[in-house]
Amino acid sequence: YRAWFMYIGGSLDEVDSAFVRSSSNMGSTPATQNGVTISEGTKRIMIAIPQTSTLKLTSVIDVDGMGLDVFGNFTLSTVDVEGVDGYQAKPYNVWIAENANGLAATHYNLIIS
Repeated sequence: YRAWFMYIGGSLDEVDSAFVRSSSNMGSTPATQNGVTISEGTKRIMIAIPQTSTLKLTSVIDVDGMGLDVFGNFTLSTVDVEGVDGYQAKPYNVWIAENANGLAATHYNLIIS
């Protein structure tokens, strides 16, 4: 199986296979709603899901921001991510929101469907 990954932090390093794999491994099946805490000063939020999955990031609700959908702040790219032990890379859909100055503290509800 191919895991999905999530990163919330201060690194603005290149988003490549190594970066994705060093992020939090969230298992093979994303939950449909994922509550996450965004600490003040967070510079990057990244969600990576294998392209072979039927699931996609479809909405990002800023729970503390009047419940607004901030999905438009995320850009979608494709990154080839290696499997365990250097197993053949597969394409992943990677959604990233970045703010070099850092985000305000908040809570997001990531909707994956």
